[in-house]
Amino acid sequence: MPELCPHCKGAGIRRTARHGFAERFVYSLLGFFPWWCSKCRTRSMLRDRGSLSDRGRQRQAT
Repeated sequence: MPELCPHCKGAGIRRTARHGFAERFVYSLLGFFPWWCSKCRTRSMLRDRGSLSDRGRQRQAT
């Protein structure tokens, strides 16, 4: 799981849902996954998919 946002270098980045044709088909075929930074409010497409345990922990924290 990425520790820091690639834009602001802040903590608090998490996986988010895919939106649109490019994210659902093109980026998924290339192995990219969408991430959201709550600090700078930007979306990033990263190759790191995170782990299921990390995503479950994030859901419990919200």
